[in-house]
Amino acid sequence: MTAKTTTEADGLAPAGRLGLAACAAAILSLVAALIHLWVAPEHFQEWWGYGTFMLVSAACQGIFVPLVLRFPASRLVSLAGIAGNLFIVVLYVVTYTWGMPFGPTWVPFDPAVAHLVNPEALGTVATAAEMGIVIVLTVSLEGSVRRAVINALLVVGALLWALRIAGILP
Repeated sequence: MTAKTTTEADGLAPAGRLGLAACAAAILSLVAALIHLWVAPEHFQEWWGYGTFMLVSAACQGIFVPLVLRFPASRLVSLAGIAGNLFIVVLYVVTYTWGMPFGPTWVPFDPAVAHLVNPEALGTVATAAEMGIVIVLTVSLEGSVRRAVINALLVVGALLWALRIAGILP
């Protein structure tokens, strides 16, 4: 019987894999943060709420970079990175398939702001980077924690598909 390292006991992979995963997550997070910062001015022109969302997203993803590099074995940092980036990805998908959840009138899915357009290149790159973060951080988790996260992602995905097939979601 071999003793587990501290990171394995905490639900994370051995340190070598963690360093590589942390660097990958940090680079992807920096890419997404810079893109959100880049597009913030044009979103402010549409509405202050959209611009603020871009700035907050950029700030959170920017702050995540030193956190994941400093604490690569932190389950809390990994789970926060997964949840935060998945939230942004889901919001992006909803925005481009259903419409803006809120707009200047604060009416949920206001037809006046439900401008369904083709995704632009920067948004697609940012979304790909965010999904990369989710994947890298999920893979960096170990044992029962990784299984729980993967199972939760699968349940949410299946639920969304079921709601779509039932006609509840567009």
